[in-house]
Amino acid sequence: MMGAEEIGSSAGPKLPTSVSADAYKDVRALARGLKVIEAIGTLGWVKPGALSNYTGIDRTTVYRLLSTLADSGYVTRRDEDGAVNLSWKLLQITSNLRGDDLLGQIVTKHLSRLTEIIKWPSDFAMLSGGELQIKVSTHNMSPMSLHRGMIGRGRPLLRSALGKAMLSAMSEEELRETLNITRRLEGQDAKDARSQIMVRRVLEEVRTKGYASAMGTTEANISAIALPISTARGVLGAINIIFFRSALTTEEAAKSYLADLRRCADAISEEMSEAIAKVA
Repeated sequence: MMGAEEIGSSAGPKLPTSVSADAYKDVRALARGLKVIEAIGTLGWVKPGALSNYTGIDRTTVYRLLSTLADSGYVTRRDEDGAVNLSWKLLQITSNLRGDDLLGQIVTKHLSRLTEIIKWPSDFAMLSGGELQIKVSTHNMSPMSLHRGMIGRGRPLLRSALGKAMLSAMSEEELRETLNITRRLEGQDAKDARSQIMVRRVLEEVRTKGYASAMGTTEANISAIALPISTARGVLGAINIIFFRSALTTEEAAKSYLADLRRCADAISEEMSEAIAKVA
């Protein structure tokens, strides 16, 4: 394994000092420009002097940044008093960020932190086309994983910890609609969803324990525990922790890691709720 110095030396020729200095100036200017955009987004119509006071950036720099942003179409200026606001162009850009893209970014950040703490890999799954699919995974980050390409893989709705966690958190209306869709499909999920006994048993088990679990559902030597991700608008998906059955029982895993998993789920739900509120 290469050390830090070897890695640095293999990255190619170093840039001249003058180029590096210019690059850092550009990055600083970009950071200030983004700070100004964020401030205008918070304040609405605002005069440059007030913007300077709010951001802590000197007036000359604020005027220069606003001029650049206006020329690029990101800021509009009001003639009567010189106040500025964000333009339609930024709204157009942010409208291209789909809800599932935003959710994926938020989940990736928090799941990565979780894996750094517990080392075991985690997945986030949500319903897509009537199938429970993994959308985010930290298997490539975990020293405990034998797999890498998990994104896009399906999971059983009523047999996986991810699926059980999702269903258990749904309202009666959400649950009824989800099961009705699943029953119209083919395969094991459809058969399971048609069994009222199985559905009732799964829901009772998860709601009694406070978390979902599964042993050997997709691979004989793998177990998982999971929790749902929800906002006021409904259930978005679920996250899990995956581990070897030979290393832990689901009860032992819950005792060791459920609190970390719950903090992660709560953080994702809270940040997603805030993001939805801003868009609404």
